[in-house]
Amino acid sequence: MLAELFGVKRATATIARISRDGAARFNSLADTGRDRVPAAPVRHMDKTGSWIGSKTWWLHITATIWLTFYRIAPQRGVLPDAVTGSVAHGHWKPYGTLNGMLHALCNTHHRRDRQERSGVPCRAAGTGKTQSTRPAVATSGP
Repeated sequence: MLAELFGVKRATATIARISRDGAARFNSLADTGRDRVPAAPVRHMDKTGSWIGSKTWWLHITATIWLTFYRIAPQRGVLPDAVTGSVAHGHWKPYGTLNGMLHALCNTHHRRDRQERSGVPCRAAGTGKTQSTRPAVATSGP
């Protein structure tokens, strides 16, 4: 493409070296996220399923205000080790098995669960707007 766009020819070895250098820089960034996100005092955790080939795999995220760490796992219940501090998350039961932290349950999940039970959309009183998605309920354990 460089030759077509700019008339610049690059050897295959040069392109391979550029790719390796880029991968090394990315790995450094990924290592930083892997190390810093779990150590942050406040985090949000979530997960979603996605098809890879013919199997469901799980994309787990742990995020701070500055960084998001993504990891994919073939099992839904794979949780990070040694989580401390405060974590906002949904009602997924395995999150409750994480000890040694302050749990904050996400209002989006409260609202969705309440709406599913009642069949009535949840709105903030008198505003006609949906309620805040900020964490609302804190507990010290499962």
